Amino acid sequence: MRKKLPTSKLPRAVNHVLASLRASFTSASRFEDRFWQSHLEQLIQSHLSAGQDDVIESTLTELATIDTDQAHEWLEHVQAASQNLNIEIDGQKWQVLLVTSAFSVWTRYQLPQVTLTKDDEAYLTQGIKQTVLAPNAVVQVLPQLLGLDEMPRSYSETYQWLERLTNRAFGKRIPLPKTITLEPNPALLVDTRHLLFAAAVPEGEPLFRWQADVQISESQCQDEWIAHVTPRLSQRMPGCQFHALTPRAYHSGLELSEQHIRMVAIDCASSWLHSTLELKPGDLRACIAAVGERAVQEYRVGYYRAGQTEVIYGTIWPVLEDEEMQQASAIDTFDEITEVLKESGVSHVTRIPGVLWPESCDDCTAPFFPNVSGELVHIDLPDEVFDAPQHFH
Repeated sequence: MRKKLPTSKLPRAVNHVLASLRASFTSASRFEDRFWQSHLEQLIQSHLSAGQDDVIESTLTELATIDTDQAHEWLEHVQAASQNLNIEIDGQKWQVLLVTSAFSVWTRYQLPQVTLTKDDEAYLTQGIKQTVLAPNAVVQVLPQLLGLDEMPRSYSETYQWLERLTNRAFGKRIPLPKTITLEPNPALLVDTRHLLFAAAVPEGEPLFRWQADVQISESQCQDEWIAHVTPRLSQRMPGCQFHALTPRAYHSGLELSEQHIRMVAIDCASSWLHSTLELKPGDLRACIAAVGERAVQEYRVGYYRAGQTEVIYGTIWPVLEDEEMQQASAIDTFDEITEVLKESGVSHVTRIPGVLWPESCDDCTAPFFPNVSGELVHIDLPDEVFDAPQHFH
């Protein structure tokens, strides 16, 4: 039996959302399901348009204390509402989705920041239409390859980016979403980059190519997308290798890219340290620590050389939203990270007990990483690293 949702001592807007959500649980047919899905989407979008993330977050916090399944269901409603839009243009109804094409990028030099030219934008838009989307789709690309820190930081901001891209897709002259400009980090050798775009189709029509033609698979579309983007992005990111993932709805695309980059980051760090420092098998070791404020938010991996204690590099294994909701076991995650480390050539791994506070440097804001004593410390890159080339020319 589902637990009742308390309604006392909460803001009126949160109580209204909880009441609507509770009513949706009584649905006994697909007809009712569709009604409640539409109703909740409109309710959520009204708060997102007003920038009221506090209502969204307060509802999630309240549900998390009652029933994690209900909290997970609410999160799915919020994610769907923030990346979907229904509009009408000249009597034609359109459905719009915010999509990201994610790239795992790694290098031995320095990751570039990439702003796309008009030619790049046209080339990539053409490729999206030819390889990924249904024939009738209308597309507006954001002409940058964005890192996670440059992307929306709230559900309302995500929705506002979607609105701006949608308006531009249909010819309205409004500014593009404003991104955050970050200074390049020379120690960052692997990261994700995202090509964001709004894709619109007439209401009721398929959006993706594999929906429009069931004889075409999603993996086939990914292969064709990779073949299209590789020559152009190789020019824009010299000295880099990258793996293009299948373009997906915004939130699922973020999660897929984060899952992929966690393993890529460890593999690339190990490969780079072994080659740059000319390490022999067994020379590179690692410590893993769970880090967070109230609960585990991420795992940090500190690398050091056998016979030494200085942490020479670090990688982060973030805990994704779905994993938080599912309360994934820390023991299982330690095992998973340890297995990835050993597959990348790090044979000796130390696990730090407990959950450490997420400390970072006051001067450069870089995160601290664990040493063998169980402390989070600043990485101390060896002199040999600075003797190696940091830029690709």
